[in-house]
Amino acid sequence: MKILIRTLPLRRGNYGGILQAWALQQALKDLGADPFTDRSDRPARLVPYTARAVARPVRNLLPSGLNILPGDARWRGDARVRGFVHEEVATTSLFPPYTRRPRARVLKEFDAFVVGSDQVWRSAYGDVPSYLLDFLPEGDGRRKVAYAASFGSTEANAWSPQMVTTASELMGRFDGLSCREESGTRWIREHLGLDADTMPDPTLLLAPERYEQLIRRTGAFRGTPAGQYVLAYVLDRSPEFSRVIQGVADEMGAEVLEIGNADGKGGAGTRPSPAEWLNLIANAQLMVTDSFHGMLFAGVLNTPHAGIPNQSRGVDRFHSLADLLATRGAIATDAAEVAAIAGDFGGRVDRATTEQRLDAARAAGLGFLRHSLSL
Repeated sequence: MKILIRTLPLRRGNYGGILQAWALQQALKDLGADPFTDRSDRPARLVPYTARAVARPVRNLLPSGLNILPGDARWRGDARVRGFVHEEVATTSLFPPYTRRPRARVLKEFDAFVVGSDQVWRSAYGDVPSYLLDFLPEGDGRRKVAYAASFGSTEANAWSPQMVTTASELMGRFDGLSCREESGTRWIREHLGLDADTMPDPTLLLAPERYEQLIRRTGAFRGTPAGQYVLAYVLDRSPEFSRVIQGVADEMGAEVLEIGNADGKGGAGTRPSPAEWLNLIANAQLMVTDSFHGMLFAGVLNTPHAGIPNQSRGVDRFHSLADLLATRGAIATDAAEVAAIAGDFGGRVDRATTEQRLDAARAAGLGFLRHSLSL
């Protein structure tokens, strides 16, 4: 069965977004399917990237080292991230630029469609109707599944009445509906009257050993400290948290290694690849993060961590993840609690319970995909 996956654009360079896309493909392959992820961007987001494409020939005429064009440093720094996507994720392009009309030739190649995961139903992040497969005609008999799709927060409550009506109609055509957060599942049941399940993020469909294999195959990031380090993966930084993280590292006799979504260590702003990022998490003495997937992988790889729910990026998913993995004790409500977690992580989180939860989540997610897609 050839499956098309619709998720948030991989060109964003987000580690969690890329790894969940990779993991979902790996899980579907394990179930005997042939998955491809759509790399199309939504039309409203194409204009600035087209401008950058036009500017690239001009940039090539500039003296070496001169960097005056917007996005240039980020583009170069993300080379290893893009390389991982190119080598590890099978992709296709469903939508031509500037249009929401899919390529008919591409569309007819697929036997089934999977939407998710990530915050595909958050209107600020994408074209929500396209993540409800509105491009498929009514009566299209191919399997349609939403796997661990996320609103990110209580976003659905802000949908317009028209969007709610559209979602009700389009979701009603799905053969399997699931959300990553219980709050999303509950909203669909209460407001749309449709049956939905809560399923784990695709990254949890794989056993920890699969990530350890990927780490060994890839090797270490060249910017990895020689000694002990505290990994700070903070998307929305603040001076207060920076001071606390440095203080915790000083207490541990460790260095602080900061990796962000827009820059990192390793020379010329080069960011580690997603696999190298996993390596950094696995070998850190402590990870401090406001990233959902940062907290998730710290839990999967058994790395002590302090998770800081990010108010602007969706809080529900942090608490849902902590409940799933029995890691509520690793959530820091303020900067001061980061130090408390670092000093007593083992007393706050029971690893045996976390491993049991991981096994149960993996079995549930694979069972849902197998049933919904008739694999």
